[in-house]
Amino acid sequence: GSTIPADGGIVFEVPGGRVVRMGHTSTVKPEWYGALGDGVQDDTDTLRLACRSEGQYVADYGYTFRKEGGRRIKGRPGGNYRITRPVHVRKGDWLQGGGYTATRIFSNQSGIGQLIYVGWGLVDGVLVRDPGGLIPKVTDLCLAETVGGVSAIFLDSISGWDVRDCWFFADVGVRTKGITNDGFM
Repeated sequence: GSTIPADGGIVFEVPGGRVVRMGHTSTVKPEWYGALGDGVQDDTDTLRLACRSEGQYVADYGYTFRKEGGRRIKGRPGGNYRITRPVHVRKGDWLQGGGYTATRIFSNQSGIGQLIYVGWGLVDGVLVRDPGGLIPKVTDLCLAETVGGVSAIFLDSISGWDVRDCWFFADVGVRTKGITNDGFM
């Protein structure tokens, strides 16, 4: 009977109402949103839902990592998530795998540009800047492409980041633009 809008993973529609997933919902799993992680199915849309890639942004200038509303998106060990468009990670969120060779996000799609895009996201299909001051984190992932010309992670106009224990099989591991502060790598 929840009135919270359905998001397909934490809050979902059922006959007669909505169900809210109980427990520690600051950590979500792509599988909650329908990802298979089998290397065959296109998991782009499900990863975008888990990462709130297309959700409205709210300014937060606290310049810390974890704050209320921050989300850890936890890929499973052995997960092999194939994407065909970039996944936008919000500031203050943590995209985490099960170990830098245990969880893979990859693309075999020409023209994708980057696998993970941090600093801007889609709102109603339009690319807009995330105004939050929180630091994004990407850890314990293998990021790969098979077509060439792809950046694994693109940090766009942010003032802090944390990228650790990742394995890159891409033309560019981490690409930056408009970085105004230090981060961890």
